[in-house]
Amino acid sequence: MINKEGKLFGKVSIIDILVVIVILATAVGVYARFSSTPQIVETTTQKFSYIVKVEEVRQYTVEGLLNLGGMYDEETKEYLGEIVEVVSVEPTPDTGIKSNGKAAPTFVPEKFTVHIKVETDGSVSDAGYYTLSNRFIGTGGDITFETKYVSTTGTVVSIEKD
Repeated sequence: MINKEGKLFGKVSIIDILVVIVILATAVGVYARFSSTPQIVETTTQKFSYIVKVEEVRQYTVEGLLNLGGMYDEETKEYLGEIVEVVSVEPTPDTGIKSNGKAAPTFVPEKFTVHIKVETDGSVSDAGYYTLSNRFIGTGGDITFETKYVSTTGTVVSIEKD
């Protein structure tokens, strides 16, 4: 089958066959990569709300958040939603040491933890929640935001569709 010169049936070189196989495999790979149809993710625009936990803020910030109103990204100034409710205001917990040397729960003086409810319209899909300005909102994510009265940072603790 293969003669002394390395040709198959005396006519075709083995190296030529390997080169043709590599070219065909590359062509099939390129075709498969660029001809496949993209997966379409369905999105719907609807109202959703999320709870933001703001920790260790002063009374001034609590009062500013109680005024409710629009909430904007501090850096980009994009609209993040409307603060519709201050869900809770609690003293910020801490751990103190008693006179006997044991740890005891206490509170940070003049600091509060606030939970606010924010409502917004946006895209809701399998990929997540996005504001109309395409800002991703996800649980555990930090948001540095400002309102008419305050500027602070909070953490998204929950999201629900309205």
